[in-house]
Amino acid sequence: MEPSRYSILIVDRSSSERTYHQASQYPDSEDSTSLSLPFLAACGDGCICESDKQNIDDLVKIFLSIFSEVTTVPSGKKALSLLKDRTVGCPPTILLIDIDHTEGVSRDLYARKNSFIVPDSRHSINLQEFTTSRDTLYGLEFLNYVTKEISKGMLEQVIPIGLAKAIIEYYTPPESTVKIPFTPKLSQASELEQRNVLKNKLSEWDFNPHQLNDDELLKCVIIIFDHVMSLDELKELSVSTDQLHQLLFAIRQSYYDTNPYHNFTHAVDVLQAMFLFLCKLGLIPPLFSSKRQSNNVNKQRCRPNDLLTPVDAFALLLASIGHDVGHPGVSNTFLVQSQTPLAQVYNDISVLENFHVMTLFNLMQKYGFKIYKNDNGSVYNPKYNGFRKVIVSAILATDMELHNNYVCKIKEETKKFDSLGTKFIADSNLEQSRNTIIGALIKCADISNVARPYHIAASWSNVLLEEFKCQGDLERKLGLPIGPINDRYGKTTQSESQIGFIDFVALPLFKCVGDLIHELKFCVPYLEQNKKQWQERKENHNDDTHSLNHKNSGNDCRSLKHNSSRNDSGVIGKLSLFFILF
Repeated sequence: MEPSRYSILIVDRSSSERTYHQASQYPDSEDSTSLSLPFLAACGDGCICESDKQNIDDLVKIFLSIFSEVTTVPSGKKALSLLKDRTVGCPPTILLIDIDHTEGVSRDLYARKNSFIVPDSRHSINLQEFTTSRDTLYGLEFLNYVTKEISKGMLEQVIPIGLAKAIIEYYTPPESTVKIPFTPKLSQASELEQRNVLKNKLSEWDFNPHQLNDDELLKCVIIIFDHVMSLDELKELSVSTDQLHQLLFAIRQSYYDTNPYHNFTHAVDVLQAMFLFLCKLGLIPPLFSSKRQSNNVNKQRCRPNDLLTPVDAFALLLASIGHDVGHPGVSNTFLVQSQTPLAQVYNDISVLENFHVMTLFNLMQKYGFKIYKNDNGSVYNPKYNGFRKVIVSAILATDMELHNNYVCKIKEETKKFDSLGTKFIADSNLEQSRNTIIGALIKCADISNVARPYHIAASWSNVLLEEFKCQGDLERKLGLPIGPINDRYGKTTQSESQIGFIDFVALPLFKCVGDLIHELKFCVPYLEQNKKQWQERKENHNDDTHSLNHKNSGNDCRSLKHNSSRNDSGVIGKLSLFFILF
C-alpha cells in the first residue's frame, strides 16, 4: 500500500488532541492549543495549521508530506478510543509511542500515589478500567498492551512503533548483526597466559588498543567488568555474569567498524582510561590486587573521590564503554546543519549524546540487564534512579560543545573543595559536585588518547583526522559549510590541529581536573611533551597530513558506509524511509 494511504497516531502525554490532513483547511479538533511534543523539534518556518496559522512541528510537517493524516493525543486511553472507533476497512494506522521516558513517567505517577496500571500476562485490561482522573498507561506499558490486543484480534490495521526503538534500529547496525549466538566467556576463550598479557596491557597508561584484534578488545572489556563485579559492594546489583557478558557483546555489535575513529576501539580506549582513573582514586582495586590504593596519607582536605562509591565507579565504566554506541561517524554540527530526523528529535541539543544514552539503556533493557531488582514489585526504585543519573550525566558531559562550561564548573569545584577542610557539609550542592566530578572523569577519559605517549597519540590523531575528512567530503557533497579541519584539500596541517587542540582543549581540562583530583595530574606532563613533539614536527616540515588528505579522496562517504544500502548519504535519510523500514 502506498505510504500516502497510511495515517499516523502520535501518543505523548504533553501533546494536545489534534488531527492534521494533507489537504484539509482546518484541524478536526476544536482544541486550538499549540502542539507540544517534547520529543519533536520546534520549527520556526514549518507547516501552517490554517485555523490559527500557527507553526507546527518539523517532524509533523514531514509526516504530512508522506502520510494522509497525522493525529496527536495526550494519552493511551484516548488513543485506544480512537483506534476502536475507526470504521471497518479504514487504511492502516501507524501508532507512534514515545517510550524514551517511560520509566520516569511511571515513577512520577507512582510517587503521586495515583492508581498505576501495568499490563502483564496474568490479566487483561479493557477500556472500562480507565476510570481514574489521570491516564496512567504510557510508553512501553501501552506499547505492550496494544501489541497484545492486536495478537488477540481486538485491533486491526494498527502498526505499533515505539519512537525510541524505531530511532535506535534506524541509526544502529542491523538486527541480524546484534543477535548473540553465544555468551562469550573469557575462561573458555583464552588461556591464563593470554589473560595475564592483556591484564598487563590494561594496567599501563601506554595501552594501545590499535594493536589488538576484535576478540582481544572484547576480552579486555570482559576482564575489566568481571574484575569490578567481583567487589562485595556490587553484589546488591543482582547482575549475573551471563547478563553482563551479553550486554557487553551487544554493545560491541552496536558500534560501527566502518568509522575510522568513533568505533569500538575508541570505546575500549575510553574504558581503560576510566578504569585506571578509578584505580588511582581508590574506588576499585588494580587488576593484580584485591586491595585498593590508599590516598589518605597527609589528608589536608576533602577529596572528590569521597563523594563517589564503587557503584558509581561501575556506572562510570558502563557509561565509558557505551558513551558513543551507534555513533554515525559525523558530528552534532553536521546532523543539525543537514536537518536530520535525529537532530529534530533532540531539538538540536546534544543530539548524539542523547541518542547514545537512549541506545545504551535500550540495550540494557533488551538483553535483560536489570539492577536493583525490587522484590515488592514496585516500579519506584531510588537506587536505580541514582545509577541511571550517573550514566546519563556522564554521557551528556562528553558533548564537546559544553567543554568550556565544564572547565568553568571544575574550577569552581576546586575552590569549593579547597575551602571545605577535611569534612563535607551535607547540603543540596553535594549532588551538583558529584555531577561535576563525574563529568570531569569521563571528559578526561574521552580525550585521553591525546595524553598518551606520543606514538599512541599520533596514531589516534591519524584516524580522527580521517573521520573528519570523510565528514568534510559529505559536507562538500551536500553543499554544507566545510570546517577547516574537515577539508581534505585545506591548508590546516595535522601538527597545527594537534597543537591547537592541546593548547585550547586538552591542557586547560587536564590542568584544572588535576587541581581538583590530584591523582590525575600525571596526564599533564604527557600533554606538554606531546605538544613539543608536534611543534618539532611542524618546524621540521615533517607533516604528512597532505598524504592523509588525499589517500582516500575517492571514498567520500567511508565514515557512513554502514548506511549506504539505505541512503546515498547515510544518516541523511528521509523520514519516509525511516518509517517504512518497520
